[in-house]
Amino acid sequence: MNYTYKQIWLINFPVMMSILMEQLINITDAVFLGHVGEIELGASAIAGIYYLAIYMLGFGFSIGLQVMVARRNGEQDYKETGKTFFQGLFFLLGLAIFLYLLIHTVSPFILKKLIVSSDIYRAVILYLDWRSFGLLFSFPFLAIRSFLVGITHTKALSWAAAIAVLINIPLNFYLIFTRELGISGAAIASSLAEMGSFMMLFFYMWIRLDKEKYGLRPVYNGNLLIKVLKLSIWSMLHAFISVAPCIVKKYFQNERDTEGLFKKQSYVLFRKQYSGID
Repeated sequence: MNYTYKQIWLINFPVMMSILMEQLINITDAVFLGHVGEIELGASAIAGIYYLAIYMLGFGFSIGLQVMVARRNGEQDYKETGKTFFQGLFFLLGLAIFLYLLIHTVSPFILKKLIVSSDIYRAVILYLDWRSFGLLFSFPFLAIRSFLVGITHTKALSWAAAIAVLINIPLNFYLIFTRELGISGAAIASSLAEMGSFMMLFFYMWIRLDKEKYGLRPVYNGNLLIKVLKLSIWSMLHAFISVAPCIVKKYFQNERDTEGLFKKQSYVLFRKQYSGID
């Protein structure tokens, strides 16, 4: 099948919007927390990039999963696309649970050594305690997105991105200011926004796609999962390494006061999100 430029754009635009969604959530958090205080804004910058580095592990895996699904779709082996999808979904669910527990058990010890200000440290932990909950929705979302991109059914990704932002903005205002939850409210709003976008894609798959054609039945295949993992491991490492050094290099070097931390962290966060430059 030969695609026109218009068709390529219509397929790729929703993908671009869904990738932008994660950054818009972090930016929205920063905008609202900027009205709370410097400590909260600085802490959200640190916690946001810390969470992003962890999120990139799932994102990297989803790239390999997408390649495998697209290959089966191109071969017109449609039932294998569904089988491949479920191996990726199972892995990402397991990885999300593992990383969620890791954030709650290991992160406090790591961040305690790296963050000088005790006030900012406490705010970062408060944010991550709730923000990490979003992994349980964002990683399955990545699996579904990889499947939809692989079979070129991407229109729903724009709707999911819009739903996430529309949930995040009013909830941020309500939880941060009305309920006076501060930085915890921003994290709760972001996690609920990711849950909303995941639920939207889940129901889209369940209602709109031909489950028989694409073999959408939960089946575990260890050999197939290993193939997907072998393909994805390098993209996982690349995605993680592209973000992780920024935490050490930009966020935790020679910071001795709250104001200096706030200014530097906020600048680096926005520069990283908009340009991807280290």
